[in-house]
Amino acid sequence: MLKLKRLLPSDNLSWVFWPDFEKRVVGFLDQYGSNMDAGQRQMFVTDLRQRFAATPQLSGYWLILNGKDALDQQTVGHICSWIDVRYGKPYVMIFQVEIDVRWEGRETLLMAVEETREWISDLNRQLAAKNERLIDSMELYTIKAGRAWKRWLPELEWVKEMTVMRISLSNQTSANHLVQ
Repeated sequence: MLKLKRLLPSDNLSWVFWPDFEKRVVGFLDQYGSNMDAGQRQMFVTDLRQRFAATPQLSGYWLILNGKDALDQQTVGHICSWIDVRYGKPYVMIFQVEIDVRWEGRETLLMAVEETREWISDLNRQLAAKNERLIDSMELYTIKAGRAWKRWLPELEWVKEMTVMRISLSNQTSANHLVQ
């Protein structure tokens, strides 16, 4: 059975699982072509660690575990998200979702959505007390097509789908062709 484990610095077990989480997140970047050099990768890892240790209430870091007890659990997925702000409006930025056991992971992802709603509900109470803008949406950065996510998790209210494409500017042939 799969279990969801949110990583928080106040939980000693989270520190035990932290190396697995970090390895998976960095491995995901490498596997799916982040094009980060070693210095950029280290800056990302530092940011990931600082977010976890200094502002854990703004980080949504989860591991998906398979096993019966703490000593027997194997990491089979991760979710890396945090609160971001765009033009004064906070939202949940889901930077990575990866599950090695796809169909078994569906229910676990739905559990993660519910835990995210609880997390955001707590944050929104704090924001409301300060009369600040509330968090009312999530954005998922994914390597999978939006229609695949919609088929896999039809229970969610999918509002908008966009495509993000990275275009290299280092290819001089393309640039020279545009000038001529």
